[in-house]
Amino acid sequence: MDRKISCSLVVGFAVLISPVSNAENLPSAEEMWQAIQDLQAENKRLRKVLSSSPGNKVQASGHDKNTETQVKEDSGFSFKFGRFIRADAGHGDRYGDGHGDDRLGITKAALAITSEYENITGVFVVGTEITSLDDPNEDGDVDIKDAFIVIKDFGWQGFDVTMGAQPLLIGLKPEGYPGDHSIQGSIEYGAGDAFAFSNQAGPALTADWRYSDTQRIRVGVFDQKDYFNSGSVDVTLAEEGSDISDNYYLQWTGSSLFGSGFYANLVYESRYLGGMINNNEDIWAAGLGWQQGAVDLSLEYVSLDKAFNATLKDESYLIAESSYAVSEKTGIYFDYSAADELDLKTYRLGLNYFYNPHTTFSVEYSEDDLPGEDLESLDLRVSLHY
Repeated sequence: MDRKISCSLVVGFAVLISPVSNAENLPSAEEMWQAIQDLQAENKRLRKVLSSSPGNKVQASGHDKNTETQVKEDSGFSFKFGRFIRADAGHGDRYGDGHGDDRLGITKAALAITSEYENITGVFVVGTEITSLDDPNEDGDVDIKDAFIVIKDFGWQGFDVTMGAQPLLIGLKPEGYPGDHSIQGSIEYGAGDAFAFSNQAGPALTADWRYSDTQRIRVGVFDQKDYFNSGSVDVTLAEEGSDISDNYYLQWTGSSLFGSGFYANLVYESRYLGGMINNNEDIWAAGLGWQQGAVDLSLEYVSLDKAFNATLKDESYLIAESSYAVSEKTGIYFDYSAADELDLKTYRLGLNYFYNPHTTFSVEYSEDDLPGEDLESLDLRVSLHY
Protein backbone atom coordinates (compact mmCIF):
# COMPACT_ATOMS: atom_id res chain seq x y z
CA MET A 1 0.00 0.00 0.00
CA ASP A 2 1.19 3.52 -0.79
CA ARG A 3 2.76 5.34 2.15
CA LYS A 4 0.45 8.36 1.81
CA ILE A 5 -2.58 6.08 1.86
CA SER A 6 -1.31 4.38 5.05
CA CYS A 7 -0.81 7.71 6.79
CA SER A 8 -4.27 8.89 5.84
CA LEU A 9 -5.83 5.72 7.21
CA VAL A 10 -3.95 6.12 10.51
CA VAL A 11 -5.03 9.74 10.87
CA GLY A 12 -8.62 8.88 10.05
CA PHE A 13 -8.87 6.09 12.58
CA ALA A 14 -7.15 8.23 15.24
CA VAL A 15 -10.01 10.73 15.10
CA LEU A 16 -12.46 7.99 16.07
CA ILE A 17 -10.51 5.94 18.65
CA SER A 18 -8.20 8.42 20.44
CA PRO A 19 -8.96 8.26 24.23
CA VAL A 20 -10.21 11.37 26.03
CA SER A 21 -9.19 12.28 29.58
CA ASN A 22 -12.37 14.06 30.69
CA ALA A 23 -15.66 15.45 29.48
CA GLU A 24 -14.17 18.85 28.69
CA ASN A 25 -12.23 17.29 25.74
CA LEU A 26 -15.31 15.83 24.06
CA PRO A 27 -15.94 17.34 20.61
CA SER A 28 -19.15 19.14 19.88
CA ALA A 29 -21.87 17.63 17.71
CA GLU A 30 -20.92 19.98 14.89
CA GLU A 31 -17.25 18.88 15.10
CA MET A 32 -18.23 15.20 15.12
CA TRP A 33 -20.45 15.67 12.05
CA GLN A 34 -17.61 17.46 10.24
CA ALA A 35 -15.22 14.60 11.12
CA ILE A 36 -17.67 12.04 9.71
CA GLN A 37 -18.00 14.01 6.48
CA ASP A 38 -14.20 14.26 6.22
CA LEU A 39 -13.87 10.50 6.70
CA GLN A 40 -16.51 9.80 4.03
CA ALA A 41 -14.70 12.04 1.57
CA GLU A 42 -11.36 10.39 2.39
CA ASN A 43 -12.87 6.92 2.06
CA LYS A 44 -14.25 7.79 -1.38
CA ARG A 45 -10.84 9.08 -2.46
CA LEU A 46 -9.06 5.97 -1.16
CA ARG A 47 -11.49 3.65 -2.95
CA LYS A 48 -10.78 5.48 -6.21
CA VAL A 49 -7.00 5.21 -5.68
CA LEU A 50 -7.17 1.54 -4.76
CA SER A 51 -9.42 0.66 -7.70
CA SER A 52 -6.86 2.13 -10.12
CA SER A 53 -3.87 0.28 -8.60
CA PRO A 54 -2.50 -2.67 -10.64
CA GLY A 55 -3.66 -5.32 -8.20
CA ASN A 56 -7.25 -4.07 -7.96
CA LYS A 57 -8.30 -3.16 -11.49
CA VAL A 58 -10.41 -6.24 -12.06
CA GLN A 59 -12.43 -8.78 -10.20
CA ALA A 60 -12.80 -12.18 -11.85
CA SER A 61 -15.19 -15.03 -11.23
CA GLY A 62 -15.27 -18.37 -13.09
CA HIS A 63 -18.11 -19.69 -15.22
CA ASP A 64 -18.53 -22.90 -17.21
CA LYS A 65 -17.70 -21.28 -20.52
CA ASN A 66 -16.39 -17.83 -19.71
CA THR A 67 -14.71 -15.70 -17.07
CA GLU A 68 -16.31 -12.37 -16.22
CA THR A 69 -14.07 -9.44 -15.42
CA GLN A 70 -15.55 -6.41 -13.69
CA VAL A 71 -13.60 -3.36 -14.80
CA LYS A 72 -14.80 -1.07 -12.08
CA GLU A 73 -16.97 -1.88 -9.11
CA ASP A 74 -19.55 0.84 -9.62
CA SER A 75 -19.23 1.52 -13.36
CA GLY A 76 -21.77 -1.02 -14.69
CA PHE A 77 -19.28 -1.93 -17.43
CA SER A 78 -17.95 -5.48 -17.70
CA PHE A 79 -15.91 -7.79 -19.89
CA LYS A 80 -16.43 -11.50 -20.47
CA PHE A 81 -13.73 -13.71 -21.95
CA GLY A 82 -14.81 -16.98 -23.57
CA ARG A 83 -12.28 -19.42 -25.00
CA PHE A 84 -12.47 -22.79 -26.67
CA ILE A 85 -10.16 -25.08 -28.59
CA ARG A 86 -10.85 -28.30 -30.50
CA ALA A 87 -8.13 -30.87 -31.16
CA ASP A 88 -9.00 -33.49 -33.79
CA ALA A 89 -7.56 -36.74 -35.09
CA GLY A 90 -9.23 -38.58 -37.94
CA HIS A 91 -8.64 -41.47 -40.34
CA GLY A 92 -10.53 -42.33 -43.51
CA ASP A 93 -10.67 -41.98 -47.26
CA ARG A 94 -12.32 -38.55 -47.01
CA TYR A 95 -8.84 -37.17 -46.26
CA GLY A 96 -7.25 -38.59 -49.43
CA ASP A 97 -4.21 -40.68 -50.28
CA GLY A 98 -2.01 -37.59 -50.44
CA HIS A 99 -2.47 -37.13 -46.69
CA GLY A 100 -2.21 -40.79 -45.81
CA ASP A 101 -5.97 -40.92 -45.28
CA ASP A 102 -5.69 -39.05 -42.00
CA ARG A 103 -5.99 -35.62 -40.40
CA LEU A 104 -4.44 -34.21 -37.24
CA GLY A 105 -4.62 -30.71 -35.83
CA ILE A 106 -6.71 -27.94 -34.33
CA THR A 107 -9.96 -27.50 -36.22
CA LYS A 108 -11.04 -24.46 -34.23
CA ALA A 109 -9.53 -22.25 -31.56
CA ALA A 110 -11.15 -18.96 -30.66
CA LEU A 111 -11.13 -16.17 -28.10
CA ALA A 112 -14.36 -14.26 -27.64
CA ILE A 113 -14.35 -10.91 -25.85
CA THR A 114 -17.74 -9.59 -24.82
CA SER A 115 -18.14 -6.10 -23.34
CA GLU A 116 -21.37 -5.02 -21.74
CA TYR A 117 -22.77 -1.72 -20.51
CA GLU A 118 -26.43 -1.47 -19.59
CA ASN A 119 -28.33 -2.75 -22.66
CA ILE A 120 -25.37 -2.56 -25.08
CA THR A 121 -23.18 -5.60 -25.81
CA GLY A 122 -20.11 -5.75 -28.04
CA VAL A 123 -18.71 -9.07 -29.28
CA PHE A 124 -15.27 -9.59 -30.79
CA VAL A 125 -14.08 -13.08 -31.79
CA VAL A 126 -10.68 -14.04 -33.19
CA GLY A 127 -9.73 -17.58 -34.09
CA THR A 128 -7.57 -19.94 -36.07
CA GLU A 129 -7.44 -23.42 -37.54
CA ILE A 130 -4.36 -25.49 -38.34
CA THR A 131 -4.35 -29.12 -39.50
CA SER A 132 -2.22 -31.47 -41.54
CA LEU A 133 -4.44 -31.00 -44.61
CA ASP A 134 -3.53 -28.74 -47.55
CA ASP A 135 -6.53 -26.53 -46.87
CA PRO A 136 -5.98 -22.75 -47.15
CA ASN A 137 -8.66 -22.29 -44.49
CA GLU A 138 -6.64 -24.41 -42.02
CA ASP A 139 -3.22 -22.78 -42.35
CA GLY A 140 -2.88 -21.39 -38.82
CA ASP A 141 -3.58 -17.75 -39.70
CA VAL A 142 -5.41 -15.83 -36.98
CA ASP A 143 -8.52 -14.14 -38.34
CA ILE A 144 -11.36 -12.01 -37.04
CA LYS A 145 -14.36 -14.33 -37.00
CA ASP A 146 -17.06 -12.04 -35.61
CA ALA A 147 -17.28 -8.40 -34.56
CA PHE A 148 -20.70 -6.92 -33.82
CA ILE A 149 -22.76 -4.80 -31.43
CA VAL A 150 -26.09 -5.79 -29.87
CA ILE A 151 -28.60 -3.26 -28.57
CA LYS A 152 -31.14 -5.04 -26.37
CA ASP A 153 -34.69 -3.76 -25.92
CA PHE A 154 -34.13 -1.13 -28.58
CA GLY A 155 -37.22 1.08 -28.60
CA TRP A 156 -39.37 -1.39 -26.69
CA GLN A 157 -39.08 -4.49 -24.53
CA GLY A 158 -38.10 -7.63 -26.44
CA PHE A 159 -36.74 -5.91 -29.56
CA ASP A 160 -32.99 -6.40 -30.10
CA VAL A 161 -30.80 -5.03 -32.90
CA THR A 162 -27.44 -6.49 -33.97
CA MET A 163 -25.03 -4.79 -36.38
CA GLY A 164 -21.63 -5.94 -37.64
CA ALA A 165 -19.89 -9.06 -38.96
CA GLN A 166 -21.94 -11.89 -37.47
CA PRO A 167 -23.30 -15.40 -38.02
CA LEU A 168 -26.72 -15.14 -39.65
CA LEU A 169 -28.11 -18.13 -37.68
CA ILE A 170 -30.57 -19.29 -40.33
CA GLY A 171 -32.34 -22.61 -39.98
CA LEU A 172 -33.67 -24.90 -37.27
CA LYS A 173 -30.31 -25.63 -35.59
CA PRO A 174 -27.74 -23.07 -36.80
CA GLU A 175 -24.96 -23.84 -34.32
CA GLY A 176 -22.63 -21.19 -35.76
CA TYR A 177 -19.59 -23.19 -36.85
CA PRO A 178 -19.29 -26.38 -38.93
CA GLY A 179 -18.72 -29.19 -36.47
CA ASP A 180 -20.56 -27.64 -33.55
CA HIS A 181 -23.24 -30.32 -33.76
CA SER A 182 -21.30 -33.14 -35.41
CA ILE A 183 -17.57 -33.38 -36.11
CA GLN A 184 -18.08 -33.57 -39.85
CA GLY A 185 -20.49 -31.00 -41.24
CA SER A 186 -23.63 -32.31 -42.97
CA ILE A 187 -25.11 -30.93 -46.18
CA GLU A 188 -26.46 -27.79 -44.53
CA TYR A 189 -22.87 -27.06 -43.49
CA GLY A 190 -21.37 -27.63 -46.92
CA ALA A 191 -20.72 -31.36 -47.18
CA GLY A 192 -19.91 -32.41 -50.74
CA ASP A 193 -19.44 -28.72 -51.71
CA ALA A 194 -23.16 -28.12 -51.34
CA PHE A 195 -24.30 -24.61 -50.49
CA ALA A 196 -23.91 -24.23 -46.69
CA PHE A 197 -27.39 -22.99 -45.82
CA SER A 198 -26.80 -23.06 -42.01
CA ASN A 199 -23.28 -21.63 -42.11
CA GLN A 200 -23.85 -18.16 -43.52
CA ALA A 201 -22.10 -15.16 -41.97
CA GLY A 202 -20.91 -11.69 -42.84
CA PRO A 203 -21.62 -7.97 -42.38
CA ALA A 204 -25.28 -7.71 -41.50
CA LEU A 205 -27.97 -5.76 -39.70
CA THR A 206 -30.46 -8.00 -37.91
CA ALA A 207 -33.42 -7.36 -35.64
CA ASP A 208 -35.00 -9.86 -33.25
CA TRP A 209 -38.48 -9.35 -31.91
CA ARG A 210 -39.19 -11.62 -28.94
CA TYR A 211 -42.91 -11.01 -28.90
CA SER A 212 -43.59 -13.87 -26.47
CA ASP A 213 -41.68 -16.14 -24.12
CA THR A 214 -41.58 -18.90 -26.74
CA GLN A 215 -41.68 -17.17 -30.14
CA ARG A 216 -39.42 -14.82 -32.03
CA ILE A 217 -39.26 -13.11 -35.42
CA ARG A 218 -35.87 -12.28 -36.91
CA VAL A 219 -35.32 -10.07 -39.94
CA GLY A 220 -31.94 -9.28 -41.40
CA VAL A 221 -30.22 -7.57 -44.30
CA PHE A 222 -26.64 -8.41 -45.23
CA ASP A 223 -24.05 -7.47 -47.83
CA GLN A 224 -21.49 -9.41 -49.84
CA LYS A 225 -18.57 -8.78 -52.13
CA ASP A 226 -19.27 -8.08 -55.77
CA TYR A 227 -20.05 -11.73 -56.42
CA PHE A 228 -21.19 -14.74 -54.45
CA ASN A 229 -18.03 -16.89 -54.47
CA SER A 230 -18.94 -20.56 -54.75
CA GLY A 231 -17.16 -23.39 -56.49
CA SER A 232 -20.34 -24.17 -58.38
CA VAL A 233 -21.10 -20.61 -59.50
CA ASP A 234 -19.37 -18.62 -62.23
CA VAL A 235 -17.14 -16.13 -60.42
CA THR A 236 -17.07 -13.54 -63.19
CA LEU A 237 -17.33 -10.08 -61.68
CA ALA A 238 -20.92 -8.99 -61.39
CA GLU A 239 -22.25 -6.22 -63.57
CA GLU A 240 -24.11 -4.44 -60.77
CA GLY A 241 -22.66 -5.89 -57.57
CA SER A 242 -24.28 -7.04 -54.38
CA ASP A 243 -26.69 -4.72 -52.58
CA ILE A 244 -28.46 -5.09 -49.24
CA SER A 245 -31.79 -4.78 -51.04
CA ASP A 246 -30.96 -8.14 -52.69
CA ASN A 247 -29.70 -9.87 -49.51
CA TYR A 248 -32.23 -10.31 -46.75
CA TYR A 249 -34.09 -12.93 -44.77
CA LEU A 250 -37.11 -13.31 -42.52
CA GLN A 251 -37.36 -16.09 -39.96
CA TRP A 252 -39.86 -17.18 -37.33
CA THR A 253 -38.82 -19.55 -34.55
CA GLY A 254 -40.85 -21.07 -31.76
CA SER A 255 -40.04 -23.24 -28.74
CA SER A 256 -42.17 -25.15 -26.21
CA LEU A 257 -45.08 -24.91 -28.63
CA PHE A 258 -48.53 -26.09 -27.61
CA GLY A 259 -47.27 -26.36 -24.04
CA SER A 260 -45.02 -29.27 -24.98
CA GLY A 261 -41.50 -29.96 -26.22
CA PHE A 262 -42.16 -29.02 -29.86
CA TYR A 263 -40.03 -26.35 -31.55
CA ALA A 264 -40.13 -25.08 -35.14
CA ASN A 265 -38.90 -22.53 -37.65
CA LEU A 266 -39.94 -20.95 -40.95
CA VAL A 267 -37.52 -18.91 -43.06
CA TYR A 268 -37.33 -17.11 -46.38
CA GLU A 269 -34.04 -15.77 -47.76
CA SER A 270 -33.09 -13.75 -50.82
CA ARG A 271 -29.41 -13.89 -51.71
CA TYR A 272 -27.54 -12.26 -54.56
CA LEU A 273 -25.45 -14.41 -56.93
CA GLY A 274 -22.97 -12.83 -59.29
CA GLY A 275 -21.28 -14.02 -62.44
CA MET A 276 -23.51 -14.84 -65.37
CA ILE A 277 -26.51 -15.08 -63.02
CA ASN A 278 -26.16 -11.54 -61.67
CA ASN A 279 -29.42 -11.74 -59.76
CA ASN A 280 -30.86 -12.52 -56.35
CA GLU A 281 -32.34 -15.99 -55.86
CA ASP A 282 -34.61 -17.54 -53.22
CA ILE A 283 -34.29 -20.04 -50.37
CA TRP A 284 -37.21 -21.42 -48.37
CA ALA A 285 -36.97 -23.61 -45.28
CA ALA A 286 -39.19 -25.13 -42.60
CA GLY A 287 -38.27 -27.29 -39.64
CA LEU A 288 -39.97 -29.08 -36.76
CA GLY A 289 -38.40 -30.65 -33.70
CA TRP A 290 -39.42 -32.34 -30.47
CA GLN A 291 -37.42 -32.44 -27.27
CA GLN A 292 -38.60 -34.31 -24.23
CA GLY A 293 -36.30 -35.34 -21.42
CA ALA A 294 -33.22 -37.03 -22.86
CA VAL A 295 -34.58 -37.26 -26.44
CA ASP A 296 -34.27 -34.64 -29.19
CA LEU A 297 -35.63 -35.30 -32.71
CA SER A 298 -35.88 -32.85 -35.60
CA LEU A 299 -36.62 -32.70 -39.32
CA GLU A 300 -35.93 -29.77 -41.65
CA TYR A 301 -36.68 -29.16 -45.33
CA VAL A 302 -34.79 -26.59 -47.42
CA SER A 303 -35.67 -25.50 -50.96
CA LEU A 304 -33.02 -23.63 -52.99
CA ASP A 305 -32.94 -22.15 -56.44
CA LYS A 306 -30.96 -24.28 -58.87
CA ALA A 307 -28.30 -21.57 -59.15
CA PHE A 308 -26.94 -22.20 -55.64
CA ASN A 309 -25.60 -25.65 -56.50
CA ALA A 310 -25.55 -25.29 -60.31
CA THR A 311 -28.11 -28.07 -60.74
CA LEU A 312 -30.52 -28.50 -63.66
CA LYS A 313 -33.54 -28.18 -61.38
CA ASP A 314 -34.20 -26.45 -58.09
CA GLU A 315 -32.47 -28.20 -55.21
CA SER A 316 -33.94 -29.48 -51.94
CA TYR A 317 -32.28 -30.59 -48.70
CA LEU A 318 -33.73 -32.96 -46.13
CA ILE A 319 -32.03 -32.81 -42.72
CA ALA A 320 -32.88 -35.23 -39.90
CA GLU A 321 -31.11 -35.05 -36.54
CA SER A 322 -31.53 -37.03 -33.35
CA SER A 323 -29.77 -37.20 -29.99
CA TYR A 324 -30.22 -39.07 -26.74
CA ALA A 325 -28.67 -38.31 -23.36
CA VAL A 326 -27.68 -41.73 -22.02
CA SER A 327 -26.59 -40.21 -18.71
CA GLU A 328 -25.53 -36.85 -17.28
CA LYS A 329 -22.08 -37.34 -18.82
CA THR A 330 -22.79 -39.30 -22.01
CA GLY A 331 -24.85 -38.52 -25.11
CA ILE A 332 -25.21 -40.15 -28.53
CA TYR A 333 -26.46 -38.69 -31.81
CA PHE A 334 -27.38 -39.75 -35.34
CA ASP A 335 -27.77 -37.30 -38.23
CA TYR A 336 -28.92 -37.87 -41.80
CA SER A 337 -29.08 -35.33 -44.63
CA ALA A 338 -29.76 -35.57 -48.35
CA ALA A 339 -29.59 -33.22 -51.35
CA ASP A 340 -31.95 -34.39 -54.08
CA GLU A 341 -30.48 -32.92 -57.28
CA LEU A 342 -26.85 -33.38 -56.18
CA ASP A 343 -27.67 -37.01 -55.30
CA LEU A 344 -25.72 -36.58 -52.06
CA LYS A 345 -26.40 -38.21 -48.70
CA THR A 346 -24.55 -37.91 -45.40
CA TYR A 347 -24.63 -40.01 -42.22
CA ARG A 348 -23.19 -39.09 -38.81
CA LEU A 349 -23.12 -41.40 -35.78
CA GLY A 350 -21.34 -40.06 -32.72
CA LEU A 351 -20.86 -40.17 -28.96
CA ASN A 352 -20.03 -37.29 -26.61
CA TYR A 353 -18.57 -37.80 -23.15
CA PHE A 354 -18.61 -34.75 -20.89
CA TYR A 355 -15.44 -35.40 -18.93
CA ASN A 356 -15.84 -32.28 -16.79
CA PRO A 357 -17.71 -28.96 -17.12
CA HIS A 358 -15.00 -27.65 -19.46
CA THR A 359 -13.90 -30.74 -21.43
CA THR A 360 -15.74 -33.00 -23.88
CA PHE A 361 -14.45 -36.12 -25.64
CA SER A 362 -16.16 -37.08 -28.90
CA VAL A 363 -15.93 -39.96 -31.35
CA GLU A 364 -17.81 -40.08 -34.66
CA TYR A 365 -18.23 -42.34 -37.67
CA SER A 366 -19.27 -40.42 -40.79
CA GLU A 367 -20.08 -41.31 -44.39
CA ASP A 368 -20.85 -39.21 -47.45
CA ASP A 369 -22.46 -40.94 -50.42
CA LEU A 370 -21.71 -39.02 -53.63
CA PRO A 371 -22.25 -40.08 -57.26
CA GLY A 372 -19.44 -42.53 -58.04
CA GLU A 373 -17.74 -42.49 -54.62
CA ASP A 374 -18.24 -42.86 -50.89
CA LEU A 375 -16.21 -40.97 -48.31
CA GLU A 376 -15.86 -42.37 -44.80
CA SER A 377 -13.89 -41.47 -41.69
CA LEU A 378 -13.58 -42.15 -37.99
CA ASP A 379 -12.81 -38.98 -36.03
CA LEU A 380 -11.82 -38.26 -32.45
CA ARG A 381 -12.06 -34.86 -30.78
CA VAL A 382 -11.17 -33.20 -27.51
CA SER A 383 -12.94 -29.88 -26.86
CA LEU A 384 -11.86 -27.49 -24.14
CA HIS A 385 -14.12 -24.54 -23.42
CA TYR A 386 -13.99 -22.02 -20.59
